[in-house]
Amino acid sequence: MNKRIDKNQELASTERITTTFDRENIDIKRFARQQMEFYRDVKQHIYNLKIDIAEIGSDIEDILYRIECENYKSLDSYKVFKELKMLRNLKKSKERELECCVEMTRKIDCDRLAKILENSYSKVFIDSIQEIKAESDVA
Repeated sequence: MNKRIDKNQELASTERITTTFDRENIDIKRFARQQMEFYRDVKQHIYNLKIDIAEIGSDIEDILYRIECENYKSLDSYKVFKELKMLRNLKKSKERELECCVEMTRKIDCDRLAKILENSYSKVFIDSIQEIKAESDVA
């Protein structure tokens, strides 16, 4: 009983610290599902990012080739420049995301974590896990 009183006193005396979860209404089942799917799919996402980066690089090269071969009026030049800038920014964004994902997979066993999360959440959210598996089987 003393331990219970001590814990209550400890809780009463602690200062409230606002967390991300306190700021908005969070659907815990959805959040759990996103975590599980992220760790399960992160390796494929890395491959997809590499493909996206290569495709964007190819698009940039195509634009540069067009610039070399054609004469543009000022309005057309601006449009081409704007498109080139947008593609370069998109490529940088994808490269940063790729770097983060690769670094994370070096430090975390994502496959194992995905299995742990699935096992843990299945005990709590049995219906949600069955829904996820059904959706995965359909896709």
